[in-house]
Amino acid sequence: MQRRADMLETTATAARWAGMVRGKVLLFRSGEEPTGPMLAPEMGWEEMLGRPAHVEAIPGGHSEIFNPPGARMMAARARQMLGLDTTVEAARISAETGAKASEKLRATGPQGER
Repeated sequence: MQRRADMLETTATAARWAGMVRGKVLLFRSGEEPTGPMLAPEMGWEEMLGRPAHVEAIPGGHSEIFNPPGARMMAARARQMLGLDTTVEAARISAETGAKASEKLRATGPQGER
């Protein structure tokens, strides 16, 4: 566990010295992550950046959003934000994938249990 903490600290330190992020910032978060007065949806990134960040909630738990449906949603949204994909197809994939993930969550519950 200490090795992982050391790696995270090293990475964070290197990123800090890399300079300010000047472009748009798009953050993805699990739709199941709690939010509230003490848990900002942007997870503290806006304070670190000193400006707003765009936050997209992807249906599912933290590890689930990296599976193909969530990954497709993130890829389509990133392409749209970068101006690489302005087609209706990207929006359709994003909406369709989100609907399927939401349907699965309703059917199985947040932990995949019935």
